[in-house]
Amino acid sequence: AAAEGEPAPGPRPVFVVGMPGSGIENLARQLAVHPHVADAGPLDDLVMQLRWACDLVGGPELDMPLAQGAASIDFEQLGRAYLAHTQWRAGDKPVYLDRNADNYACIPWIMQALPGARVLHLVGGPMDTCFANLARWAGREHGWSRDQEETADHYRRYRALMAHMRGLYPDRVHDVRYDELAENPAAALREAIEFCGLQWDERLPVDAPQGGVPAGQWRRYEDKLGPLRKRLGALAY
Repeated sequence: AAAEGEPAPGPRPVFVVGMPGSGIENLARQLAVHPHVADAGPLDDLVMQLRWACDLVGGPELDMPLAQGAASIDFEQLGRAYLAHTQWRAGDKPVYLDRNADNYACIPWIMQALPGARVLHLVGGPMDTCFANLARWAGREHGWSRDQEETADHYRRYRALMAHMRGLYPDRVHDVRYDELAENPAAALREAIEFCGLQWDERLPVDAPQGGVPAGQWRRYEDKLGPLRKRLGALAY
C-alpha cells in the first residue's frame, strides 16, 4: 500500500521512468522549461539508499536479493535518506525530476517511502522502443538488449509490470504516450505538469520533442527483425 500522510518538507521528487531509449531525456528537458521544475538527471540514489537500508553490498541496479530484503525495511527512513541525498539538486525549485529510467521496477518502494512523490511513465511504441534498445550499446544492466527474443521478453514483462503499477497507484502513476507527445505536445505536457501539482506555464514548448525514438524507424530493418516481431506477438506494432 502507498504511504499516506503529508509529504516531507522541501522540493518534491517526480520520477520519470520507462524503457531505455523511449525518449525520457527529451520529456525531462521539455518539463524542465517550467520555472518550478528542475531536471536532476538520472540518479542512482534510490537503489543505493535501498541498499543502505537493507545492509546489502552492490551497485546501483536492482537485483533479487535487494528486492527480497526490501520487504522488511523502515520505509520512512528510506524516504528521508533519499531526500537528504537529492533535494539539493532542485535548487530553489519546488519540483525536481529523477529520470533514472529503471526506477519503474522500484515503484512500490517509492510509493511507500515518499508520500509526495509522483511517477511519470513515458510509453513508446513496442517495436520502436525495442528497436531503439537493440540498436544502441547497452551496459551490463541491460544485457537483455543484445538479443531480439530476450528484448521482446523483457519488454513484455516491463509492460505487464507497469499495467500492474497503474492499477495499484492510479493517482500517482501517469502515462505519457510518446505518440501523443509528438502529435499534440501542448496537451500531453499540460497533463503531465498538472499531474505534478503545478500550473501550466506558457513558456513550456509546444513543438514535438526532438530525438528519442524516431517513429517507425524499425520498418527500415523489418526483414531482419523477424524474431523480435514473432516474440512480441500482438505487441509487434
